[in-house]
Amino acid sequence: MTDMIKKKTDDIDSNVDAAKILFPWDGTGVSVEDGDVRTAQALMGEADLDWKVVERDLYFSPSGNVVNQEVAKTHKAIVRETDGALLGVVGRKWTPLQNHEAFDFVDKLIEAGALHYHSAGSFKDGKVIWIQAEFAEAEILPGDLHKKYLMLVSAFDGTFSVRIGETDVRVACWNTFMMALMDLAQGLGKKKEVRIRHTQSLKDKIKAAQEAIKLAHLRSQRTDLFMKALARMNMTSDMWTDFGTRLIPDPPEGKRNARAEKARNELMSLALTGKGQDIPGVAGTGYAALNAVTEYTNFKRSSRGKDELTKQGNRFRSTLFGQSAKMIVGAAGILNEFLVDKGIQVDTIA
Repeated sequence: MTDMIKKKTDDIDSNVDAAKILFPWDGTGVSVEDGDVRTAQALMGEADLDWKVVERDLYFSPSGNVVNQEVAKTHKAIVRETDGALLGVVGRKWTPLQNHEAFDFVDKLIEAGALHYHSAGSFKDGKVIWIQAEFAEAEILPGDLHKKYLMLVSAFDGTFSVRIGETDVRVACWNTFMMALMDLAQGLGKKKEVRIRHTQSLKDKIKAAQEAIKLAHLRSQRTDLFMKALARMNMTSDMWTDFGTRLIPDPPEGKRNARAEKARNELMSLALTGKGQDIPGVAGTGYAALNAVTEYTNFKRSSRGKDELTKQGNRFRSTLFGQSAKMIVGAAGILNEFLVDKGIQVDTIA
């Protein structure tokens, strides 16, 4: 492995302090340094994704006798070829997108839209793989840089279709914004991502690649305008209280709410002292509130795992398509309501 790659798995002590984790994807894969160029084959190897899966029959015993077994007609097993690990059980018509095919697909995105590889990795011991390619930058406020990424996520366990969507990383603290928030902010009801079903026709989806890039650029612009509007909105103490209690409500009556109160306090602390909150124009605004939520979900929210790297990987996965993603979208919805109440217009794209 070259010095230009930041290895985020075995090269880091499993007992690493949480404060040393810089990226939302720490512990799940590798990142390419700015200015470096990676081929699909090189990054696939460095991210430990240079393997294929094979389809295997499933057997069952109608009578419960292990001797008399039949092949399942409705499902099959997806097995990693290198070590025989079972990654998933799927329907008979389900066709895997091999890792090299996923990288080939991102190559088409790169050819179509002047992108370059940024990072890649996996969750759940290879059951879910992801690839990021950087395509743009933007400044929400002077000195507050955001980098834009297209992300392909594919699952071998049959949990979802291949997804191609956008993530936005705030460089000041490397926290990831979910772009679903723009659909809430402007009530557009637009598609949040390109989804491709696991079928044979998957390999011929060049048109979907072009659609993904077009959609990413459009949603990136809308996201920037929404965050700039939030930066123009000063939050009152009542707004902060409303924001916190709606986002992290107390449990049902009769149960202890100490955990919810602690989470709200940590969220409010991040709104004041979180990374990047000292940039001029951020403090006390709706933009500071959104930044606090994304830093909380990416780095502070409680997560299960045997060590800090495992926990961080679970946080990142949750931010992309779990409960943390719902929290970020919920925060955007509440903040958009505040914008409407204050009469602050989110600029539109001509």
